[in-house]
Amino acid sequence: MAETLAKLEPGYNERLFSDNFRGRLHIARFIWLRDTVRRLNLRPRAVMEIGCFDGRAVEFLPQIPARYIGFDAGWEDALQLAARRWASQPHLEFRECLKAEQMNLQGETFDLILALETLEHIPPQDLEPYLETVAASLKPGGAFLVSVPNEIGPVFAAKHMLKVAFIGNYETYSLREFIFATLGMVEKIDRREHKGFSYRRLIKTLQRHFTVESARGIPLGFLPPYLNFGVGIVCRPKAGRS
Repeated sequence: MAETLAKLEPGYNERLFSDNFRGRLHIARFIWLRDTVRRLNLRPRAVMEIGCFDGRAVEFLPQIPARYIGFDAGWEDALQLAARRWASQPHLEFRECLKAEQMNLQGETFDLILALETLEHIPPQDLEPYLETVAASLKPGGAFLVSVPNEIGPVFAAKHMLKVAFIGNYETYSLREFIFATLGMVEKIDRREHKGFSYRRLIKTLQRHFTVESARGIPLGFLPPYLNFGVGIVCRPKAGRS
């Protein structure tokens, strides 16, 4: 019976990328990636990705890189899916990673580093080691591209009410926490995954390690991030960093 239920339960890709409004919102981060790489005129040969899942992001690069390492926690058979998806490209490497220390890059550097809908899942106390590793691994002139959800303001309020209405007890917020998140006062909310996450606080953290070049709304780049479902952030190495 358990095996039957496992077969019937939709996986990550089916839940997030099905042909509906939710699917279009989730695919928007990859479209942002594609458009940003084009806008910055990047043709990366060496790419690293944190939270790669099945390596979908590679399809949105201008070319398959000569070197690619994707790190993932391996939930929902992500690494096995990646291996099958890219079986014809054995130079694309996928590794399990639960902590920054497990990345073990041995001084390797990259033109492009990605973290798409990932940093919001990393506990705050574990985030700094990842960013230190990324900063040390990013080549001069390279880019660190980050996308995260918007979990504050009126968009958060609308998203949360829709999720509660259609998904059920998606993420428990007290009325007090709901008001604080809507007002952007996430310091008054205990962090857990998306809950209590603020892209604004993340940008301040990123600025300690990188030059934050831009932060744009996803999917509607002509609107400010505050009025979008997600945010795409372009980071560059800090001046003078070797």
